[in-house]
Amino acid sequence: QKVPTIVKTIPKFHEFMAPILWFLSDGVAHTREEILKEMIRKFKLNKKQQNYLIPNSHQTYVYNRVSWAISYLLHAGLIKRQGVARYTITQLGKQELCRMPEKITRSYLLKYPSFEPFYSKAVNSENKKLNTNKST
Repeated sequence: QKVPTIVKTIPKFHEFMAPILWFLSDGVAHTREEILKEMIRKFKLNKKQQNYLIPNSHQTYVYNRVSWAISYLLHAGLIKRQGVARYTITQLGKQELCRMPEKITRSYLLKYPSFEPFYSKAVNSENKKLNTNKST
C-alpha cells in the first residue's frame, strides 16, 4: 500500500529523539502535550501535518511518533517519568547531550543496558506478527 505524501513529510519517531532530549535539558518536567507542541514548532509542521490521522485510529502521526520517541528515551534511561505523562531529563541524559549524534537511532540506544531488553521484546513481537501474517 502506498504511503500518502503527507506522511512522508512528518518526521520519523527517531528524528524526534534528540530534539526532545534537548527540549528537556532545561531540567523542568514537561507534559507530553508540551513536548508535542515544541516538536510541532521546531519542525514547523503545518495544520494538515499536525492533524493527519493514522488510518483506523484517533491518533495523529505526529502524536504517535513523538510518543514512540519518548518511550525509547525512557527505556534508554535518558529521560524519566515525573507523575502522569510528565517527563524530565535524567543525569545520564544530561551527560549524553554533549556526545550524542544529531539524530539518535535505535542502534545508538542499544549501548544503554536498560534499552536492550525493551528493544529485544519489541523486535520479537514484530517478528511474531510478521510470521503470523505470512502464514495466513
